[in-house]
Amino acid sequence: MAKYTGVNPRDVIFTSNGKTDESIEFALNFGCTINIDGFEEIEIIDEISKRLDKKPKISFRINPEVNPHTHDKIATGVKESKFGINIRQVIEAYKLARQKNFEILGIHCHIGSQITEIEPFIEETEKISKIVMDLHDIGINLKFVDLGGGLGIDYLHDGNYNGLTYDDLANGIIPIIENLNKGLGYEIELILEPGRSIVGNAGILLTKVLSIKRTPYKKFINVDAGFNDLIRPAMYDAYHKILNLSNLSDSDDVFDIAGNLCESGDILGKNRKIAAKRNDVLAILIARRH
Repeated sequence: MAKYTGVNPRDVIFTSNGKTDESIEFALNFGCTINIDGFEEIEIIDEISKRLDKKPKISFRINPEVNPHTHDKIATGVKESKFGINIRQVIEAYKLARQKNFEILGIHCHIGSQITEIEPFIEETEKISKIVMDLHDIGINLKFVDLGGGLGIDYLHDGNYNGLTYDDLANGIIPIIENLNKGLGYEIELILEPGRSIVGNAGILLTKVLSIKRTPYKKFINVDAGFNDLIRPAMYDAYHKILNLSNLSDSDDVFDIAGNLCESGDILGKNRKIAAKRNDVLAILIARRH
C-alpha cells in the first residue's frame, strides 16, 4: 500500500518476525529498510538479495529485555518474547550484516502496548543508546533509532486515569538521546511509535441489540458484532466502556454483552448494568487502533 500510494521507500521500515520470501523480494525491489528479526533471516535476505542483485537496506529489531508492566500478551520486549534479536547477541548480528555488505541504517525495538509508566521507556532508551555507542566504537554508525512502545489510553472512562503524556515521554527520553548524540558526534534520527494513543479514542464500534436472553445463571444482551470486529475483550479480557445510545439509563440487572460468533469466548463486555431492548444501538468505546 505504501508503494502504490507514493510513499518514499526511505520512510518505510518493513517489520515482521516471520517474513515470506515474496515479501522480502518486494521490500528489496521497493528499496525500503528491512528490519531483521533473527540470525537465520540474515542468511535468507543475503541469498535473495544476491539473486536479485540488490543491496539490502537493513536495521535490526532488538529484544531489550524490558518489562513494560502491561498485559503479558502485549509485552513485546521481555526476554521470553518471540520478537527481536536478544540484546546479548546484537553486536554479533551487526558484524555479520557488515560482513555481508548490507547497508546498515538503524536499530529498532518495541517493548509493548498500553504502557502507563515512564520507567520502561527510560530503560529501553538507555539500553539501545549503549548498543548504538558500542557499534559506533567498532565503526558501525547508525542513522536512526526506532524506539517502539505504545502509550496507554483510558479504556475505563471513569475520570481517574493518570497515565503517560507525550510530554512525559519526551522529558524521559530526550536527555538520553541528546547525550547519545554528544557521544556520537552527530545527531541520530529518532523515531517513536506511540501506537493507539494517537487514534484509539477516535474509534467507536456500533452494534445493534438482537435479543435479550435470561438464564437461571446469567443474563445476556445478544448483539450483531463479535470478536471479529473487536478482538481485545476475547483475547485478553480487555475492558471497553459500553453505552446504550438508545437509552442511557442504567439497569438494576447485570448483563454480559454477547457477540454473535460460535465461540463461548465471544463476549464483548462482562457484568454491565445496561438497560437495553431489541434494536437498541450500543456504542463500544475506544475500539480503534492504528
